[in-house]
Amino acid sequence: MHEFLPNLRHLDVLRAVARLGSVTAAAREVHLSQPAVTQALAAMEHGFGATLFVRTSRGVVPTPAGGACAVRVGRALEQLR
Repeated sequence: MHEFLPNLRHLDVLRAVARLGSVTAAAREVHLSQPAVTQALAAMEHGFGATLFVRTSRGVVPTPAGGACAVRVGRALEQLR
């Protein structure tokens, strides 16, 4: 079995998207392109085996799994800081 280990940059992307509710705003904040943010989210959703965000015409909304993941990621990144 392959264990999924996301990189820190992707985790920061996840946290920014969850907080800002927008892929575009998160891309600006973390200094990545919008396609790079979208690819990072897709990689994490694949790796975690769960949908983390629901995409709408008004932005993105965390799913229950995405919200829980964003909280844990936030705590972990704060510990690393």
